[in-house]
Amino acid sequence: VNKEKLWEGAVVHASKENQIVVICDCHGTHLDLEVLDFCRDNSIHLVLGPPHTSHATQVEDVADFSVFKTNLSINNENLLTAKALAAVQDKYKLPYVKLDNVDLMDCALVQWECAFDRSRCLGGWAKVGLSPFNSHLFWELKEKELLAKETVDKCEVKVGLDFSSFTLKQ
Repeated sequence: VNKEKLWEGAVVHASKENQIVVICDCHGTHLDLEVLDFCRDNSIHLVLGPPHTSHATQVEDVADFSVFKTNLSINNENLLTAKALAAVQDKYKLPYVKLDNVDLMDCALVQWECAFDRSRCLGGWAKVGLSPFNSHLFWELKEKELLAKETVDKCEVKVGLDFSSFTLKQ
């Protein structure tokens, strides 16, 4: 996979006159030299979130996708049920009923527009502390991480057996 091609599609209009900011997590695919050079050469500024915090700081995960996935699942189930009931009346379509690509896109489009509307997105930004900016969010996550590490460090795990007290019989 040519990473530059992936980035080009997302940042078509970046230039020295029209610099853009891309916010991403610290995943290795975002940080290799090829990507960093591409961003520098194309006036793209990377803003990296703290590692291992996307569950709490990524707006889409916190606000939008949870709503989208739930509603899409409900929509798909309702449509499949309606198709199954219709198939019962038409014995030639039994026993196989499925959703096709058109059905899935119809279900997804409505739910996508609902899940990613402006008010939900703004609410997500507020929830993760990015707008209005909440500098305490990082430190709260860092504190939880340190507490978790201290808890793990206190746990002493013994693996294997101590054979020092055993003697071999001849």
